[in-house]
Amino acid sequence: MMIEEYGLCRLDPNCDVGYYAVKCPKPLRNRDFVFQRYWTKNHNNFMICNHSVQHKNAPIRREYIRATSLMSGYMGKTNGTRGCHFIYVTQMDPKGSIPKWMVNKVATKTAPKVIANFAAAARNYRGWKIKNNPNYKPWIRTDQNKLPLAKLGDFKSSPMLDENLSRKLDSEAHALAAPNGDNSD
Repeated sequence: MMIEEYGLCRLDPNCDVGYYAVKCPKPLRNRDFVFQRYWTKNHNNFMICNHSVQHKNAPIRREYIRATSLMSGYMGKTNGTRGCHFIYVTQMDPKGSIPKWMVNKVATKTAPKVIANFAAAARNYRGWKIKNNPNYKPWIRTDQNKLPLAKLGDFKSSPMLDENLSRKLDSEAHALAAPNGDNSD
């Protein structure tokens, strides 16, 4: 479940950088992400992809463990009727001290829920959009995207490209997130 989400900046009309935090099941601690998201759409299909980045306006917060999305995405293509073919792919590292077997078990439960939630949102979208700012569609009308343009200096080195930096960030995140030396997840 989403706790918080907001945009930080845009790189171009179809690419932005944002932040979101998600609630994790007990006994796990909640996670947050900073991501670069890009999307494309034509009359038959759409694609939304993201991966983690580091941005100076989204520092590590004590109440979350900063997870890493190596690559996540959705692709939908109409099937010519009232439905579509839908693909969801994700490769992420939740960080923290979660055993791999638990990560894999949670993934087998989470992915089907993501798809079911997406399907429910798609079925209810028209009715919901009519009541919720119906003319605001920045993914179609790029002039509506009011996020500031990205500045190269606002980005930090990517932990996916620098293994030493990744270990250092993990260590810093755990130190920040572990009140009174409690290193539990």
